[in-house]
Amino acid sequence: MGSYQKADGITLSQLNNTEYTNFMNRVLTLLTAGSISKLTVTNIVNSIKPKLVQMEDLVNRSTANAETKDLLKLDAERDSYVSYLLATVRAAKNSPLAAQRDAYNTLEITVRPYTGLARMRNMEETAAISGLLLDFRKEAVKTAVTALNLDAILTALGESDSPMSMITGPITMGGNSLLSSLVPCQRTNAAITK
Repeated sequence: MGSYQKADGITLSQLNNTEYTNFMNRVLTLLTAGSISKLTVTNIVNSIKPKLVQMEDLVNRSTANAETKDLLKLDAERDSYVSYLLATVRAAKNSPLAAQRDAYNTLEITVRPYTGLARMRNMEETAAISGLLLDFRKEAVKTAVTALNLDAILTALGESDSPMSMITGPITMGGNSLLSSLVPCQRTNAAITK
C-alpha cells in the first residue's frame, strides 16, 4: 500500500464565481476520467453539465448598464436634498428664532430614524425617502415644515426620487430573464439553475 497525502479542506462558500466554476469543471473532469458508472453518479454528472455551461457563460458577463450614470447622478442629487433637509432641521436647534427652535423640537423626532439615509443602498433609500416624505407631509408637522421653509426642498426631493424609482423598479421587478431564473449558491455568487 502506498502513502497518501491528505487533501486540505475546501470551503465552497468562500470561492468567487470564477474559482467555483473552475472547481466544478475539475470535479467533473475527475468524475468522467474515472468510471462514473461504477461510482453511480452518472445522473448527477449529466445534470450538472448543462448548469455548468450556464455558469461559465455568466462568470465573466458584463453587469454594466447604460443607466448607471443616470442612476449615480440622480442618487447624488437625491442625497444632497436629503442631507440639506436633515441638516436644516438639526441647525434649527441652535436658531435664535423661537419658532425655528420649536420647529426643531417637533421635527427632531420625525428625522431621527432617517439618520444615515443618504448612505443606504438605492432601493432602501427610495423606500426610506417615501417614508420621510409621508412623515413630513403629516398635519402634525406642517407648521414646523413651514417655519423652516422646507416645502420647496420636500417638493424637489419628491421630484428627484420619482425618476429613481422609475429606473430601479424594472431592475427589481424581473430584470434580466436569464439571471432571474438563477439563484446564488450559498454565499458565493456562483449561479445555478433552480
